Amino acid sequence: MKRKIFIGSSEEGQAIAEIVEKRILTNCSDWLLPVKWKDDNVFTFNQSTLQCLLKNARKYEYGIFIATKDDVIIKRKIFKRVMRDNVLFELGLFLGSLGFKRTFLLANKKTKLPSDLAGTTISIFDNNKKLEQQIDRVIKTIEKTKESFNFRIIPSTALAFGYFNNYISPVARIIKSKQLEKAFFVKIPKVISNLNEKVENEIQTTNSEKIVLGKNDRPTIYKTSKGVFWDIPTNLVTLHEIIDKLFPNEEVGYREDYQEIIEHELRNFAGTLEFLVKNDESTKDLIFIEDLN
Repeated sequence: MKRKIFIGSSEEGQAIAEIVEKRILTNCSDWLLPVKWKDDNVFTFNQSTLQCLLKNARKYEYGIFIATKDDVIIKRKIFKRVMRDNVLFELGLFLGSLGFKRTFLLANKKTKLPSDLAGTTISIFDNNKKLEQQIDRVIKTIEKTKESFNFRIIPSTALAFGYFNNYISPVARIIKSKQLEKAFFVKIPKVISNLNEKVENEIQTTNSEKIVLGKNDRPTIYKTSKGVFWDIPTNLVTLHEIIDKLFPNEEVGYREDYQEIIEHELRNFAGTLEFLVKNDESTKDLIFIEDLN
């Protein structure tokens, strides 16, 4: 499941945003999906811009913002060229949501930046060649996080911890204690509507049976006719109820936006679970996370 990166800019900086998008697709299209603010569904028709921005800060794993010399201010009787204030506001939202390691600023040379950004790593460009160098610098920084994960305090993080502690970890211990030497695959769905039907379909497709791995009818796992172990985390269905409770209907808006939030939660669930698996001796090299086709 590809992670998403938001590219924010002013109208004047849109050409640079397109260059950033192309270079990300060239270098990271296998695991990263760039979305520009001008793309469809970023700003929803029936919502205010502020509502959309708050929602966007929850939907993406990375953010790149482009500071261009769009506006002029007079400060202490001196004219200064500054970035568009809405781009600065978006940058602040993403910094608060994702932190400094996953939020980046590309700034045109001689653009006056707020003093609060002192100490922040900022990529400065003044021509196309320098711009490409700075974009590649940001991309290299992002690539370093491909195998790592950024914990976020959202519903899917708690679900992933519960699924790992109460199901995955016991399953792994039993598999090893019985010396079954079998890999176990956790299949993450792309949507969670009709999840029980997806489980039944996967059973039919892989010719699987449900078996009891331990004692007292627990835990149960699925085993294909070829002897492959797998499971689909059905606790993910609770995301619908949790999100309905946490996010007012007027904030979620159209069904497409709701589904985007669900997709972000699924990516976070998979990332959290993969981190837990790789950092536990009983599960690493035994449990594998994959997308459900």
